[in-house]
Amino acid sequence: MEEYEQVNECILRIKAGDLSAIDPLHTLIGMRLHFVALRYFDVEELQEDAVQDFWLNIEKYCRKFRFVGNGVAYLTKVFKHQCLMRVRQENKRRGEIPLSCLCETLDRLGTDEEADFHAEALRQSFAKAQIGMTERERAVLACLLYDTSVRDIADMVGTSKSTAARLRTRVLDILQESLRKDGWL
Repeated sequence: MEEYEQVNECILRIKAGDLSAIDPLHTLIGMRLHFVALRYFDVEELQEDAVQDFWLNIEKYCRKFRFVGNGVAYLTKVFKHQCLMRVRQENKRRGEIPLSCLCETLDRLGTDEEADFHAEALRQSFAKAQIGMTERERAVLACLLYDTSVRDIADMVGTSKSTAARLRTRVLDILQESLRKDGWL
């Protein structure tokens, strides 16, 4: 049996109330979650906290699982979302939110059907910012969501690198202004 099939089976068993399936699930994807946490947190204690919080709520996550064939991707996505929210909360506590974190959150929202209230509010903040942008600036925003370099932005938009850099700066200013007005920054 393939790994993803074993994960799907464990998720479905947990969803049905069989909590003995948590240990095999942990064996299957536990290390993967540690690698994801490493991407978001520099301190080992924060990585461990994020992973432990995930496992504390695993029953809730499994109940929300709709069988689509890839439980590994589902649980990884849930964990990434949890990590992003932790990073965002910590940065908000310190008074700073990296724009890349917000862009990644917005990008993730593109297909997330169960976006919560805060995620929807963030999406609306980005939408408000886009209202004041030109077509070119919106194209640059789309490039920023995928962490595109200025050189690649220039190629995609059809401008020089210096114009692309100015457009990028303008888009970031518009986004930051909008996000600041809505209380994200």
